[in-house]
Amino acid sequence: MKNIKKIIAAVLLLCIAVTACACRYTSNTITVSEPAATLPSDQIVIPTQPTDWATQPSQPQPSDPTDGTVPVTEPVTYAPPDPNATLPYQEPTQPGQPATEAPQTETDPASWSKERIVSYLSDAVNRSKAYTGTVEVDRTENFEITVESIRPNLTVFINLANSLIPKLIKPVDEHITFNGGRGTTTEGEDIPILLPKRQAFVLPPAGVKTATARKSGDNIEISITLVEETGSLTQHPTYTAGSMGYVNLDNFDLGPVKVDTMDIVYPGSTMKAVINSNGYVVTADYKVPVKMDASGSALGLKGAFTGSGYQTEGWVIHW
Repeated sequence: MKNIKKIIAAVLLLCIAVTACACRYTSNTITVSEPAATLPSDQIVIPTQPTDWATQPSQPQPSDPTDGTVPVTEPVTYAPPDPNATLPYQEPTQPGQPATEAPQTETDPASWSKERIVSYLSDAVNRSKAYTGTVEVDRTENFEITVESIRPNLTVFINLANSLIPKLIKPVDEHITFNGGRGTTTEGEDIPILLPKRQAFVLPPAGVKTATARKSGDNIEISITLVEETGSLTQHPTYTAGSMGYVNLDNFDLGPVKVDTMDIVYPGSTMKAVINSNGYVVTADYKVPVKMDASGSALGLKGAFTGSGYQTEGWVIHW
């Protein structure tokens, strides 16, 4: 979600510029001067969970993602896994050979339980991520967001922020060669096959709101929707982070801008995947909607904004 970071930084800087302008107002007449026009376009950041949505009930978080128990009061703190940890599957050098025991499909997938669908999807994603050969991938990525409010609240600057965003981010459409499960994007970022980028695919059934599966020729099509989650600068959404990704501002240089608070609601991320008869993911489409509330400061001035949008990624893997 690199693009989200750029947007957060830019919009926060705009809000701070608005504050500087507001300090000079002597009447109800609003004069737009250079601070907003000279906003740097190459620095941007992202909030985690809007305080405006903080009154919404959050989904229960399991104390142990593997045992299905759901505590009522204790929030879950996401601990990033060891990046050197070995993925659960040993991958063959040829995709036509199953990495482990082939997935069992003796019954109609349409009758599968949520638990079985999630287990089958987890096996397929991690089998694909652990592939050690060479594979070609077509990947797309896009992010869209609408600024809904700015503090100080000046409509003219809301419109300016929304006109600025499309100039800061561009859709990604690239072809990548992966070797040993890793590839390099056109922006020079090293990434693994499929999401999430920071770990193996980990998704307990408790994190899934709905799940469907169906047979399509020799393939199986799976669609899942996650439960709603929340995050902040210090707490990441357990299920979304473990299966798709999340907004992370760690070690992100925002220049003069300091993010003071950042709240994000993840209303229900979705993933649609096609899995072939050998248990590999052929296509995967992700959509991660977000609602954000961020505040920041620079040079002693403060600003804040709220907004909503979504990140999408599409993968086509040519085994």
